Amino acid sequence: MDPLTAFSLAGTIIQFVDFGSRLFSEGRALYESTTGALTANEELELVLIDLRAIIAKLKKSPGHSAPDCHSVKTSSADSRKTFEAICDGTLEVAEDLAARLDLLKVKNSKHRAWESLRKVLKNAWSKSEIEDLKKRLASLKSALDTGLMMTIR
Repeated sequence: MDPLTAFSLAGTIIQFVDFGSRLFSEGRALYESTTGALTANEELELVLIDLRAIIAKLKKSPGHSAPDCHSVKTSSADSRKTFEAICDGTLEVAEDLAARLDLLKVKNSKHRAWESLRKVLKNAWSKSEIEDLKKRLASLKSALDTGLMMTIR
């Protein structure tokens, strides 16, 4: 075997071992978790709960003291419609992300070890989808923040 092929093979083996050890570590953490979720997913769920509460406050009727998506003072009717769409889009993406995170939880099972392994593999495979949803959510949240800042001025 030539040196370049041996070096490539060694790199591949190291990557495989690294990936396996991360899966094992996450699987063990998931197996031992009392909530059935990885810590990063639990933290993300807390952020989603807070964001949904904010959206719920924004969707209150105009008689409440908090501004709502339907009565935010903006310069035009188009701006109000855009802000309402941002509120609705933010809530939709947050709900979708929460549903996906729920699918990655280990439920009470008599085969908890195997289910933990399955969920960790599912988590690894869906990591890019979750990252895309997080980026969309961050973008919508930024637009929501900007809209709210405009109501303060």
